Formats: sequence, structure tokens, C-alpha cells
Amino acid sequence: MENIKVYILTEGSSNIGFGHITRCLSLYQAFEEKGIKPKLIINGDDSIIDLIKNTDYKIINWIKNKDKILHEIQNADIVVIDSYLADKSFYEIVSNTVRIPIYIDDNKRIDYPKGIVVNGNIHAKELNYPKKDEVIYLLGTQYTPLRKEFWEVPEKEIKKNVESIMITFGGDDIRNMTPKVLKLLVNNYPNLKKNVVIGKGFKNIEEINSVADKNTNLIYYPDATKMKDIMLKSDIAISAGGQTLYELARVGVPTIAIAVADNQ
Repeated sequence: MENIKVYILTEGSSNIGFGHITRCLSLYQAFEEKGIKPKLIINGDDSIIDLIKNTDYKIINWIKNKDKILHEIQNADIVVIDSYLADKSFYEIVSNTVRIPIYIDDNKRIDYPKGIVVNGNIHAKELNYPKKDEVIYLLGTQYTPLRKEFWEVPEKEIKKNVESIMITFGGDDIRNMTPKVLKLLVNNYPNLKKNVVIGKGFKNIEEINSVADKNTNLIYYPDATKMKDIMLKSDIAISAGGQTLYELARVGVPTIAIAVADNQ
């Protein structure tokens, strides 16, 4: 299997968040389990380095450097694209260049060319993708990519009385929701233990600290193992409506989801 060449193209930064990268890391780990070493090519910035430090990666704006990337992947067996930025023409070139093109989708973003479309969202089958002979659709939560740490989880005990809550708004909290939610909880539920996840892209840490109380536990830049641990120890969660929702569901945490982007 080592001779199979796999490239995963995606994007992520402190400005646009890290959801696509997290999802692609799940695929990266799954390929590794099969003895295949993929190459991650990411349109991003230095804020993502800790997230991808254990992978074979290249940070480059592949949207602007299409010719360079297309030259690199021309002999690939599999190319996975997880992007909101790449245009249809790029997908068409990849479709005609590699043996197995795979497109990660959320909301039927474009009319995809020949290849495999993967949408692991709960609403995927309701999107009415166009039927094509040369397109295979893998739709629904049985195809949701989860990081390796969430492949096996112990059964979570659901408590009758809520004593602790997890607050998580992704890697950047672009809508500044964390301090707002934390302030509400501090004012209305002061005895509740609040496990607050702080992402690498947070620009509001000072504000979060200003509203925290003695029962607030700030957790900085947790990896997947730590995230799972927080989920297991929290009775409920308040979360942005991104990829973390599927990890929370996998662990079995009752969750209040808040849409912080149009695609959620």
C-alpha cells in the first residue's frame, strides 16, 4: 500500500477557522491506518502548525498557485479536496488528472465532475445531488470523518443533574460567542463548573478572562485526546455548529448547538 500516492488539499487559518483541517486530519489518520502516507497541502497560515505538526504537510496558497500544485499531483492515485474556495474549473482539472478524485462537500457547493462526493452531514441525503453515471455519492453520518481519538470511546454516563458544562466555539470564535455565553452562565449558574475551550485563533482571551469566575476552567489549545477528555467529563455542552458537533455526538454529550456561520 505504500506506493499509493495520496494528496489532501484543504484550507484553514486564524481568519477562516480550522474545521476543514480537522476533517482532513481524520482522513489522513485513516489512510495511515491502511499503511498509506498522504501529503497535506493547505492554504493557511502559521496558526495551523501545531494542529498538523505530526503530518507530512505543505502550507501554500494552492488556489493562487494552481499550476504548481497541479504539476505536483499529476501522478497521484487519490486526491481529496475539501474547500470552499476552489472553483469548478480546478475540480474538473483534478477530475481529469488523477485516478480517484474525492470531493468533501457540505451543501452541494458546486456541480461536481467525475469522482466521489463525500458529505457526512446529517442533512446530506436531502440535498438532491444530481444523478450522474461518473459520480459516486457517499452521503450521511455513516461517512462523517472523525479523528482517530474518537474512533473508540467509552460509554458516557448521562447525569440527571447538570454539574459541569463544556463551552466550545471552534479554533477562532470568530463571532466572539465564548465570553457572551460564559457571562450568561456565570450570572445565572455560578455553581456550575464551566470547561471553556480556548482555540489558537482566539483574539478575545482577555475578555473571556474578565468574565470568568472561580468555577471557570480555561483549557488552552486542546488536542483531540484532550477534547475527548473534556467531553467525557462535561455533563452538557454548548458548541458552534461545526465539526465538533459530530465528535460530541460520538461521545454522547447532550449539546446545545449554535450556528455561527451560514454553512451551519
